[in-house]
Amino acid sequence: MRKPVIKLSSLTAQRIAAGEVIERPHSVVRELMDNAVDSGASRIDVHLEQGGIDSIRVIDNGHGMTAEDLALCCESHATSKITSIEDLDALETLGFRGEALSSIAACADISITSGTSEGACHILKAGGSRNISITPGGNTVGSVVEVRRLFYEIPGRKKFLHSPQAEGNSCRKVFLDKALPFPNIQFRFFSNHELKLFFPPGSLSQRVLQAYGHLADSSLMKEMEYDSEVLSMTGIISSPSLYRSDRSYIHIFVNNRRVSEYSLVQAVVQGYNEVLPGGAFPYCFLFLRLPPDIVDFNIHPAKKEIRFRGQREIHHQVTTAIRQWLGTKKTPQVFSQSQEVSEAPSWFPEVTSSANRAPAAPSNWYREALPLKDAKGTVSHGMEDDGFIYLGQIFNLFLVVQRGDALYIIDQHAAHERIIYDEISSGTSVQPLLVPISFTVEQEIHEFLESHGDLYRDAGIEISAGKNRTWEIIAVPAVCRGIESDLVELIAESAGDPEQIKVKLFAMVSCRAAVKDGEPLDPVSARELIKKTFGLPFPRCPHGRPVWKEITREQLFKDVHRILSGTPDRRNSSSGSPDQMK
Repeated sequence: MRKPVIKLSSLTAQRIAAGEVIERPHSVVRELMDNAVDSGASRIDVHLEQGGIDSIRVIDNGHGMTAEDLALCCESHATSKITSIEDLDALETLGFRGEALSSIAACADISITSGTSEGACHILKAGGSRNISITPGGNTVGSVVEVRRLFYEIPGRKKFLHSPQAEGNSCRKVFLDKALPFPNIQFRFFSNHELKLFFPPGSLSQRVLQAYGHLADSSLMKEMEYDSEVLSMTGIISSPSLYRSDRSYIHIFVNNRRVSEYSLVQAVVQGYNEVLPGGAFPYCFLFLRLPPDIVDFNIHPAKKEIRFRGQREIHHQVTTAIRQWLGTKKTPQVFSQSQEVSEAPSWFPEVTSSANRAPAAPSNWYREALPLKDAKGTVSHGMEDDGFIYLGQIFNLFLVVQRGDALYIIDQHAAHERIIYDEISSGTSVQPLLVPISFTVEQEIHEFLESHGDLYRDAGIEISAGKNRTWEIIAVPAVCRGIESDLVELIAESAGDPEQIKVKLFAMVSCRAAVKDGEPLDPVSARELIKKTFGLPFPRCPHGRPVWKEITREQLFKDVHRILSGTPDRRNSSSGSPDQMK
């Protein structure tokens, strides 16, 4: 049956439009907190009743509104943030469309008490029926916005609300996202009249640890700064000793907004890919500041998505900055001509009490020139720069070494992998092949090699193009002899991000060329490997695994219940137990 075209009533249209902005109680919290921050407030309180289903109240001490402002604030597209479309190119505020209060008033009862430092205070009341009243009252400088009975006139929306606890948890997450980028503002979060979160003003590191410090050892979270012509960045990021099995705590903020941007999350993951094992992800709270004219938040009513120009450049700078800070890349190669990265801290302490923490590099390396001995006691000399005692190989994989007041168990394969990786990353001798190796690639790979063949030359692999998508390997580094077929397979299948391909190439070559698990090492080879291992600037294999396990003398004594001073434990000396005797 044909139905005629009609024009919806303004109230129906507003309620439909409001559904794009106000989905659940957390949407109200998001919009009201944006307005509170934009008002210049130094204190913001959020109160929920029944997870926000019954009531949401946001209190701020910002600039406030006059009676004239209140008369317009709940109208569609009424805003103090912009006056023309051109203003979007210089946007510094969180809100700008003028849809928040209008959308809330279309699907709930709303009350606003607001006043400025220069004038009287007034109270606005509005609701789903769009009846608006403004009366003098209150003594507020700033604003108190209360929203009640969300979706009470839209039962089709209300029935999809979750339990008060679930809705309250969603509101709490939004509260954290809004509080993190503004450590200069005091925030408090109340649920059913009980204070749940209190964030006094402080530094960005303090704010992140106030919000999320309970999840991990805060001593393993450090602050990173980075500045360039394109962006400035502050990161509160974890040591490689602390990681998770998912990406859920990689939080990205752009111009003070939490964003869901996969490319930036990937940039963080790639920054860590040389220091974390496969399937492990860091804790990272990254705050980016970009020129407003290259960022567009106006592509989704709830500002969930962003679009920005120069995405590849920004991705590259984020990855490079993290790698440099972690110590895996000494000189950042970025598109900008001017950049600074804060110095990474002296390496983080080892934590071994949690299953998801890998051992970090030691904070101190002992430099005593000790004589060298193999497992049979034979003494040799000549390593005055790095003294150690080689005790032997166990399980045909681990080299056991005493160095100063610590015992090191070195994974020979992981250590050799890292040594080779660093050598080929910094350039290595190239050997021409007597007979070039020919192979044919798909058109996509052929085009990629034509544009990015230099990435293989940087690794010491010389390739040359022939006819009909045929290529040849004509020279390889010495460490690649014998693994040419693996190189062909990698080259013939790799297209995409050149930086990632280079990392994958170096890691593959290192793994194939390194001494293997189960391969016995003679004492001379073992000592040479140990010497190079202790000289590594970053003792993790290219796949992120630590190359050694350190056991300090203090820890060993503690584990076997010995007294570190060397004096015997005489608490049970009368028993004559061998365990109590030196």
